[in-house]
Amino acid sequence: MPVVEGLAIVGNHVEADGIAAEGTMQLTLRGVHIRKCRHGVHLVKRNRNVLIDGCHIYENSGSGVYYDHVDLHQSNISASHISYCGQGGVVVRGGNVRNIHISGCDIEGNMAKDGPPAANVLLDCADGSVAEVAITGCTIQHTKEATGSANIRILGRGFMDRRGQRQAFNCGNVTIGNNVLSDVGTNIHLDGVRGVTVTGNTFWQGYNHNILVEDSSHVLLGANMLERNPLYSYTTAGKDNVVIRNSRDCTIQGLHLHNVIDSEAGLTIEKCQRVHIVGCTILDCDNVGLLVKGSNDIHWEANIIGDSRPDASALQLKVIDSDGKIIEERR
Repeated sequence: MPVVEGLAIVGNHVEADGIAAEGTMQLTLRGVHIRKCRHGVHLVKRNRNVLIDGCHIYENSGSGVYYDHVDLHQSNISASHISYCGQGGVVVRGGNVRNIHISGCDIEGNMAKDGPPAANVLLDCADGSVAEVAITGCTIQHTKEATGSANIRILGRGFMDRRGQRQAFNCGNVTIGNNVLSDVGTNIHLDGVRGVTVTGNTFWQGYNHNILVEDSSHVLLGANMLERNPLYSYTTAGKDNVVIRNSRDCTIQGLHLHNVIDSEAGLTIEKCQRVHIVGCTILDCDNVGLLVKGSNDIHWEANIIGDSRPDASALQLKVIDSDGKIIEERR
């Protein structure tokens, strides 16, 4: 149980990492301040039971906390500030990673404006597998100016070695709950995932999307608040839409979606199968409240869809088949 506590670590070299861990059991970082490094905390090869609590990790050129193709089960990141790191806040790439718990943190602005696309929380399964993740009770926001920016991005297409063979599969078993998310290109981006629950979150300023789900299955979007609040006068920008594309076996229940602009619709279901939309409130959105395109076995019921803005002309519902033919329009 190596412990690092109460230290300030300041880097002075482009390759300087704040704390690098390899082969540890129960590494504990508490009250540590890391800045001006490459990666704040760099986890490599194999570790177990990592605890990061009450730390300030900011202004690093790489990632704040970087799971670098590591074999690691059980890690907790709590009550920490992770901000202004150029290549992502909490980043997982490849490896064999299970049981990540990110709770009660402030994670902001971890994307360089001139750098490659990143995210405040990025799980990239391309070279391995990531599963059993909970992201709860955090404030996650900024920076819209960065190319491809996202608050939470999960790229779920991964691989696992089983019985001597490398098998492809979609990573998941993820809960995203009770967070505050704002001011990026896409607040939550799920691509190639399976088994993800998104509920109890508050969204605004999704400049391209509030939620984008692509090539995924078994995704539950529960009661989330996506509202354009005049308290923030600058929220007149940002599309704030929700798009589900090329996905199947999903449920959207209790979603509250308000004032989507400059978009095909507030909620778009495109090239999907077996999606259940129930008990949602979709208000004051440009063009169409609910748009269903080229999809099969889509069910909607008990939703409130309306536009009470002056001179409103938006449709409540529009259904288009796979050939582009309009099947239904409802005002």
